[in-house]
Amino acid sequence: MFSYKRRLPSRTLAACAFILSIAILLQMGACSDSGSVGNGLPGPGSEVQVDTFNVTEIGADTLYSFSGNYGYFSVGRFQDPLFGEVNATALIKPALPDRSDNSTVSFGDNTQMTLYLAIHNETTYGDTLASVPFNLVEINELWRGREWKTTDEVPLVGSPIASFTMNNQDTVKIEFSEEWVQKYGNYFNRPDSSDLNRDSLYVREFWGFAIVPQDGGKIITPNPYDSHIMATNMDVSADSITNDSLSIGLWDWAYSVDRADMNQGEAGSNKVISTLERVVHFDFDFSTENLNARNIAKAEIVIYRNNLLLEQSISQAGDAATRPPADTLRLHVVDQEELPQSIDPGSPLYSESQTSPVQNRNLVGIYNEKDQAYHFNVTSYVASGRFGNLASRFSFYLTFKNSNGVMRSTVLYNADTEGKVPKVIITSTEIVNN
Repeated sequence: MFSYKRRLPSRTLAACAFILSIAILLQMGACSDSGSVGNGLPGPGSEVQVDTFNVTEIGADTLYSFSGNYGYFSVGRFQDPLFGEVNATALIKPALPDRSDNSTVSFGDNTQMTLYLAIHNETTYGDTLASVPFNLVEINELWRGREWKTTDEVPLVGSPIASFTMNNQDTVKIEFSEEWVQKYGNYFNRPDSSDLNRDSLYVREFWGFAIVPQDGGKIITPNPYDSHIMATNMDVSADSITNDSLSIGLWDWAYSVDRADMNQGEAGSNKVISTLERVVHFDFDFSTENLNARNIAKAEIVIYRNNLLLEQSISQAGDAATRPPADTLRLHVVDQEELPQSIDPGSPLYSESQTSPVQNRNLVGIYNEKDQAYHFNVTSYVASGRFGNLASRFSFYLTFKNSNGVMRSTVLYNADTEGKVPKVIITSTEIVNN
């Protein structure tokens, strides 16, 4: 590589010398500056101090979450050696397409309906190679996805209206029984009028179906937005060029969970489950007096994951057994008197008064493979004093960042485990006179 050099004019040399002298004076002045370094990198004349505090006030709660209308839903059965026998049943209600847009087609005697269920295989929970049978059974009560909790019992009626076996495919095709197709078709074919509203009757009288696992092996996570029902061989009016098929989306969905025989694990660990069946909470004094630091450059909460227990337990379920990834956690500051609504559907990190939400409402702890711990950067909250002024009824809670219908679980070390105790690490700066 070549470089081109040329001599600077005398005026330019003088200007450069002046700028250089100013820079030296500023550098010397910084050594005697008694001001705060702030949250950036420490400047000249400052010393860095790192203090580590153990978090010892740790507990666990059992709560229950809503499960409807997320990006996925869970269904299946799996015997987890650590988290117990998990049985998930899904609820689905098909949409009812607008009749005015499909007035040239109707359900007839030969119409068939097929459910195309899109599966998110990357989040399979259990034996990925297992072949698991499922039945589709009618629901006989009104339900709403946004109001459905994982502990709610699914009201079923009658014999299966369809069945299928899940292996490891991305999409499953499921043929509905002729009787169920005609039942749905009666609502689709119904004319809409002011005194007999077609949509209202459908909402009140037609409650959809449940997907019920018939054997154990794994829990799958279908994507409701990529799933649909295809009606074919529909009757078409004589003067129409409309296709005789119709794609029907899913209107409502949710799932229920029944868990039994959960292993208590080790004394030095606590479980966290995305359905809030287990959540971890802790208390810590973030006051200036306790931290003994003023110029806080960084504040971090570190929670260690018990990988040994997680790996040993899942290996007992077979070589192909797996759990969905659990690499992010979410931190809440909540009033214990307002549980569980302060966590689900509440947002994380409210101020003490519960009137003004903190700007960063989705504080996330990222798992670090090097030290096998979740790291929460809480610098702004600690430096501003918002964590130091909490009333005694407030506690910190850990949940999964976004359950989104996928069943996730992990195990965290608590204060009873030497070397893996949760920590608060405070990095501060102190100005020294040279």
